Amino acid sequence: MTNANIFHHVHDTRKLYRRLLDSMAKPGKINTIADLLRGVPESCPCSSGTYALAQTLLDQQVSFYYASQELNADAAERAIEWTTGSHHTASHAADYLFIDTPPEMDEIDSIMQSVRIGTLAEPEKSATIALHVRRLSGADDLALPIILRGPGINGWHLLSVDGMNMEWLRLRSERNREYPTGCDFILFDDDGQIAALPRTTLIERRDF
Repeated sequence: MTNANIFHHVHDTRKLYRRLLDSMAKPGKINTIADLLRGVPESCPCSSGTYALAQTLLDQQVSFYYASQELNADAAERAIEWTTGSHHTASHAADYLFIDTPPEMDEIDSIMQSVRIGTLAEPEKSATIALHVRRLSGADDLALPIILRGPGINGWHLLSVDGMNMEWLRLRSERNREYPTGCDFILFDDDGQIAALPRTTLIERRDF
């Protein structure tokens, strides 16, 4: 019997992982993890979404990079290391990158130019970027509406994002040009919603 008000590092991470797998298999589909985030400690120095995703994806075998404009970024790095057994490293060496607050344009460029995309012989050595945005929607009601096509999508799928700089998508297109190399994106918002942009997904800007 577990306390429903505490994030459980076994049961809740399994639930989140299943929902994340569903998002990866169906690019652009929005899944909610809000019920799981309610158990994240209020004292956590990073966002609840980053905390939950880090507990789910990280262990002693992988490394991570954490970026935030907040003053408690160092505390967040230490907390993630302590609770997952993973270790913090530079963006070019990390298996997972957690971007918790909107970075400046030059930082986006630096991250995307250095992020691991694997090689043709070893594509599995690529990285995944978990990007915190303000809001996700399946309608055309947010600042950045995009059309998704590719594996896992029947025809096309609309995803709208608020709080995501277009530079992420422009550089993603450049780095993911030569399949199977590339990096995957996980988007998560303030309402506890997640969506995935695997490297195989083609993205078009929708103008209204």
